[in-house]
Amino acid sequence: MFYRLILLIIPAILLTLSPPASLADRYNPSTLVYPTFKHDLGMHHVTNTHLRIFTGGKYKFVAPKGVAAVKMTEHDNPDKKGDDDELTVFGVNSGEHVIIFNRSMYALNTYGGKGSGESRLLFPRGIAADPAGNVYVADTGNNRVVHLLYREGNLRQYRILGGPDGKRVDFDSPRGVALASNGDLYVTDYGNNRIVVLTRGGRVKRIIDKPGLLQGPSAIAVMDKGEKWSYRPMDFLIVTDRNGHRVQKLSLEGRLIQSMPREELGLPTSRFRGIAIDYYHQIYVTDEANHQIQKLNSRLRLMTSFGRHGSGDAEFESPFGIAIWRRFGQVFLSERTGAQYYWIGADLERFRTTPQMIIDEGTLAFETTERARLTITIREWGGETIRTLVDDRVFPAGDHRLRWDRKDDDGERVATGRYKVHVTIEATYSSREYFQKEVAFPITLG
Repeated sequence: MFYRLILLIIPAILLTLSPPASLADRYNPSTLVYPTFKHDLGMHHVTNTHLRIFTGGKYKFVAPKGVAAVKMTEHDNPDKKGDDDELTVFGVNSGEHVIIFNRSMYALNTYGGKGSGESRLLFPRGIAADPAGNVYVADTGNNRVVHLLYREGNLRQYRILGGPDGKRVDFDSPRGVALASNGDLYVTDYGNNRIVVLTRGGRVKRIIDKPGLLQGPSAIAVMDKGEKWSYRPMDFLIVTDRNGHRVQKLSLEGRLIQSMPREELGLPTSRFRGIAIDYYHQIYVTDEANHQIQKLNSRLRLMTSFGRHGSGDAEFESPFGIAIWRRFGQVFLSERTGAQYYWIGADLERFRTTPQMIIDEGTLAFETTERARLTITIREWGGETIRTLVDDRVFPAGDHRLRWDRKDDDGERVATGRYKVHVTIEATYSSREYFQKEVAFPITLG
């Protein structure tokens, strides 16, 4: 991204917590988790200091915007499975009118500079790339989309789509770009309140501009049936509009499926900026105003809010762009002061029992923020397991309820007193072999 991303084979990460009384007792969210030092050499949270060092003092973060991450075919060795997570990550440093990207495991490169001629950009925003090396940039200030080619660690201009030199479509402040698996390019044409869909050859395929449907569309992400890294075939696109106050889900042809203003999400002060769709069709939206990542399900319902304002772990400063490499659940994002790199993990939230004091039998309720593998046991206060309710079982993301008959593993009624519900949670992405979280909650038997 804006930093030297060294994506080697995934090493071990173990995040095991001593059981607190409740999740609220400790700020340690794990919907997203950091890789270990061995994997990223400590570059999971990069600031201006790092960027100045890596670029010899040439660049600093100035209004960073869109992010794209891709496994380039030219860098792939089919006989070497260990390089499958080594990505080329492109970041738009809009205020300096450049794209910053890693040309190898150990070096950065840049493209652009302020202007409107060849190899120049003006306040670019969105970016998208494919394994063949096609890179598309929403060159917002120049009212055009620039098609670049990535070859041997360098970018060069291939052609202009729109703008003064364009021949097929006139853009007005294009902001977001997204690629479908067949090469179709989706462009949010902000000033014209529409989405323009271009073919791989640059021809206008269709324009989504139904009156009243879109109001200043900005970020966009696409999922289609040809996508290789998708848990089941599905076609849809996600777009933000109304200055980041609304998220909408459309068919690829432009039919409205779901519209979700920020107020209906329970996030009345949010400004949604970047969008990414994961392997399970869950949607990650950067929230610039609340300094968070909002995770939505495929029906645009809020699953969890990740992060808070700050410069520490799981903290953000006005996050903007976001990209997910769906195969392994690698997450890259830009923020006002730098860039961050995560893996998709899993967390357990809103644990409760019904009734609060269990007499004969009760219900254990909780929510998982990601599809996850769980082990759930009832333990004595001293730690000995008396009942295993769930043994290494996969739960989908969402709300869950388990009935407990107040019996131990031998079928005997458990005595009155205080006990713990102990939960071990692991993600189903690549982090599953390295990430494990343990939490415990008190329960009372009357």
